[in-house]
Amino acid sequence: MNAALLETLRRAALEACRGQVADPLLVAATAGRALDAIARMVEEHGRANSWLPRDPHEGRTGAALGVERARYVIARTATAVCDLGTGPAQARGSLLAAHVTLVCAQDDLLPDLDALFARHAADRRDGIVGPRLVCITGASRTADIEKMLVVPAHGPAAVTLLVVQDDLDWARFLGDLEERCGAPATSGRRRPS
Repeated sequence: MNAALLETLRRAALEACRGQVADPLLVAATAGRALDAIARMVEEHGRANSWLPRDPHEGRTGAALGVERARYVIARTATAVCDLGTGPAQARGSLLAAHVTLVCAQDDLLPDLDALFARHAADRRDGIVGPRLVCITGASRTADIEKMLVVPAHGPAAVTLLVVQDDLDWARFLGDLEERCGAPATSGRRRPS
């Protein structure tokens, strides 16, 4: 992996995630190490309070931890970019969990927006991604009310980018993740009122 690009991402992640408790950037040499990191997070939050990509849609609301794939990550701003696909728009798990971990492969780490637009256009032509993307940059914050910083203003309180440095076979990764962490959470999780 380009060390300069990774260092740019590290600095941007620290800035974007100021005020959150969790480490904003994790780098795993292998998919196995990435699985270890996620399994530790799921254990910490509990499987019933964690939403993994194959879990039912209704399980996303109120989860303590959400895990999603970032199709791309923009190093300059530490922005994770998720593919919304072509189906009906749905609320992203990344906006409904308290702590979100977005997983990306080293090949999907891009320097800036220009590189994102070029890569997305090429991937759309090849049928790899859909036309709609959502960009997530750290936990939201505001200081509009009485100049007091509020984190999060909406969405997750913490965002972690997990960059896998070797090849990432997403389908296999999901199967291994489910095997390590257990069956999908049931929809019995309480929704916030």
